[in-house]
Amino acid sequence: MTMKAEETKITFPWTGTPIGGWGMPAQAGHELFEAQMKHLQNFAQTMQQAYSETLNKQMEVFNATGERVAQSMQEMLRCQGAGDVLTVETQLATAVLDGASQRAQNWFDLSRKLQDCCADLAKASFEDLRKQGEEMAEAAESTAHETGKTIKAVKSATKQAA
Repeated sequence: MTMKAEETKITFPWTGTPIGGWGMPAQAGHELFEAQMKHLQNFAQTMQQAYSETLNKQMEVFNATGERVAQSMQEMLRCQGAGDVLTVETQLATAVLDGASQRAQNWFDLSRKLQDCCADLAKASFEDLRKQGEEMAEAAESTAHETGKTIKAVKSATKQAA
């Protein structure tokens, strides 16, 4: 007895791949690559924006501190007594320490933004890989089911032929 064409059709997932049909489909690999590139672009843009904002803040702090120090130095030149010198030195120290404190806070804020950016990138990448794994598991399950059908059809045809 002859077998129908549908019964003899053997299906492999992702035909046309270099490893004989067992591997990641080219389209899924391309989609994963595109998703990763989008995540990296977003990551780079966010990082660039964070660095730019921090640089602007640092320059503002530097300029404000420079102005306060220059003003304190001018007042120092006008001092006439020890009490005036102590007052101006205190103002000078306050200006320098305030500037250092603000710069440290800016660096802290930047590090927090960078941490958030890295965590977002890792989460997005993991989610893409998880989805791809689920899709591959579903495809493997479907292929196993189809292969089981094909084996049953071949056994049935063999019995009928014998």
